Amino acid sequence: MRSANAGTVLEIGTAIGYSAIAMARCGAAVTTVERDADLLRIARENVTKYGFDGRVTVIGGDAGEVLKRLDGEFDFIFLDAAKAQYREFFPHCMRLLKRGGVLLSDNVLYKGMVATDELAVRRKITIIKRLRRYLDELCAAEELVTSIIPIGDGCALSYKIGL
Repeated sequence: MRSANAGTVLEIGTAIGYSAIAMARCGAAVTTVERDADLLRIARENVTKYGFDGRVTVIGGDAGEVLKRLDGEFDFIFLDAAKAQYREFFPHCMRLLKRGGVLLSDNVLYKGMVATDELAVRRKITIIKRLRRYLDELCAAEELVTSIIPIGDGCALSYKIGL
C-alpha cells in the first residue's frame, strides 16, 4: 500500500476483513464489498474489534450490483471475489481506478489450471475458461500495463496509464 501511495482502496471480496484491515493499517481508506451474510457479519465485527471503523467501509451486497452504484476514483483496487465473475467486474474496475492506479487481480492462475491444460480438472473447466478470457481482456486493455505473477495461485498486477 505504501509503495503504491494508495490513499483510497476498493476491495472486491471482503471475506472476514483480513485484507481490508491490513490495507487500512498502512494508512488507506478502504471500501470493501462482500455478498455472503455470514462473512459480512464477521468482517464488520473484525473491523470494529481492531479499531478501523473510521477507515474501513464494509458494503454488503452482490459486487456486480454494488459496483454499478459506486462513484469516485480509487488508487488501488484489490479484486479477490468470485473468480468466474472477474470479467463482469472489470469494466467497473476500469471506471473506478484512477489514472496511475493499480489493479491487483488475485488467484488468476487458479492452482495452475489457467496456465496449463495439464493441471486442469474437468469440473473446473468453466472457471478456467472464464479466467483465461479475463486475463486476455486484462492484458489487451490499452490503458493498462499488466504483469502476471506466478506465485501461489497467481495474481495479475495492472497499472493504469490512461490515454
